Amino acid sequence: MSQITFESKSFEYDGTAKSLEINGALPEGVSVSYENNNQVEVGEYEVIAKFIGSSEYKPIPQMTATLSIVKRSVASLPDLTGKNETEIRNELNTLGFTNIKIVEVFNVTIFRGRFVKYNDFEALEEVSVESQIVVSIATRKLPDLTKMDVDLIEQFFIDAGVSKDNIIGVPQTTGDPDFGLGYFGAQAGDEYTTGQIRYLYNGSQVKLKDLTGYTIPQIDDYIRRKELKVQYHEVTDNSKEMDTFSEYVGFSTGQIVSKGTTIAMLININDDINQEKQLFISKSIEASPGNNGLELYNPLDVAIDLSDYYLSIFENGSLWETYRIDLTATLAAKKTYFIASDTSLDEIKSKAHLVSENLIFDGNDTIQLRKKSNNTYIDAIYNIGNTSFTFADEIFIRREHITKGSRNFNIDEWAGYIPTFTEVINNHPYHILDHPTFELLDEIFPNYGMTLVRYITAADGDTVYFESLDPRDPGPYNANSRLRFLMVDTPETEKPGQEGQPYAQAAYEYTKNALSNASQIYIQSDRSAGIKDNYGRNLGVVWYNAGTVQNPDWRLLNYELVKLGLGEPSGIKDLSGDYKNSLVWGNRYLYQWVQDAILYAKTNKLGLFSGEYQP
Repeated sequence: MSQITFESKSFEYDGTAKSLEINGALPEGVSVSYENNNQVEVGEYEVIAKFIGSSEYKPIPQMTATLSIVKRSVASLPDLTGKNETEIRNELNTLGFTNIKIVEVFNVTIFRGRFVKYNDFEALEEVSVESQIVVSIATRKLPDLTKMDVDLIEQFFIDAGVSKDNIIGVPQTTGDPDFGLGYFGAQAGDEYTTGQIRYLYNGSQVKLKDLTGYTIPQIDDYIRRKELKVQYHEVTDNSKEMDTFSEYVGFSTGQIVSKGTTIAMLININDDINQEKQLFISKSIEASPGNNGLELYNPLDVAIDLSDYYLSIFENGSLWETYRIDLTATLAAKKTYFIASDTSLDEIKSKAHLVSENLIFDGNDTIQLRKKSNNTYIDAIYNIGNTSFTFADEIFIRREHITKGSRNFNIDEWAGYIPTFTEVINNHPYHILDHPTFELLDEIFPNYGMTLVRYITAADGDTVYFESLDPRDPGPYNANSRLRFLMVDTPETEKPGQEGQPYAQAAYEYTKNALSNASQIYIQSDRSAGIKDNYGRNLGVVWYNAGTVQNPDWRLLNYELVKLGLGEPSGIKDLSGDYKNSLVWGNRYLYQWVQDAILYAKTNKLGLFSGEYQP
């Protein structure tokens, strides 16, 4: 028996019986029994192991050990789908939860009395067993609307499974404007079966809300929903966030006014945010979904303490901050600071000064760079409420002349690049080429390459007849197969019964002169556009050599026409993603060059954007 041990042991309570056993092999003819073993409840128990041997053995001393069952500190909340109140309580009790509250919530998609949701937690979440667990179970009893925000009533019933067509608001002229006023033809506590739910609300008046901390977009949303009008007046206060509510003028919080009333209010403004140079966002990186980052740049001649700043992210058009990223470290003069998402690939994270789990954006989320001193934002990607995906799946670089941020997002301050151009991270300012660069391809035009051609004539500024000079490519590129330019749509020239549009002749003359005097011409096709249009015309871009064969000066005619204002841009980024298959020059998609060209024309008031007429 010297090899036999009986050890104390502690277990965590889980609602099942716990027991102790001896360790070691009993001699032949000896058996063991236990007293006070197999316990379920929390506590300490002295367990006795008694040994019985055959007549040839002397009496064998008994052994004792302590069986401890302790209350667990945390437990994973179970999925209670389909469980009733009794089953819910039993399952939670088994896991050690004792502070359980069951509440009824209106729901028509789940059987009465069955689990709807945890009110404060999620299924499978690890929670302290000391926590109160509030569980909602389904009921068909109509809720008391006099305690429900009137703006939330419709969505409440939609979430409960009632179709929107069956939720009818019945306006009244009196009553608390903030809350529902009850039901029309029913009352709280009645059993709902099917059909319309008609609720009462004050449809004529508004109780003015305390808007402290609200920004102008948030105020505008409130004013719109409440069917009011607003008149803003400015008050300078550098201790408060720029463009936020200060106080009502001639009105007060809680005052009841009629809908349609013009509400005057003071808005805080700052007069210390217009420095010529200040910290700004220099790059937005989305190499692929979840593989993203932001770069900041210090244009000053002195270092900046980044702990004075933070980033706010507003997801999917939200007017309210979704995520916040506090910054640290000191950013030296003329240096960059790169923040990567923790979901990014190592290639991106290896370039980061900070990796954050809160850097969550997918190309349409508003991002603001804010000062901690008063929460004023000094730079932004998008304006609040944005839902467009302009920055999705690409890298955007702030143009090199920018030395400070902008509170009003301006796409013209940014240049787009393909998402694989990650070597540009932590390189700022970055010189952006002012024209695409020529690169000769071996493949011919029908194979999405380039074909050497001879100019025959131009139909107008964006449609030209060519003859192939490459024996591998017979074409044709004339008659009904003439080349229609990508990137640009020039004005229509004069036709029988139709006057020519402004700058149509100028575009035609530019195209004719450029190609007539070119020493070499190549046409190039584009995968995103395809080889031909619906009329059988070939589609492509035209490279022409304005120099000599020995001293070439290659130019992209399509790009030049847009840049000179001789045509409207064509081939702008589309949501289908076809642009990703387009031509790439200088690590930029075709559409990105189009955007640069039209920006140049508008900025310099050229051609169609000059305000002057020309045939």
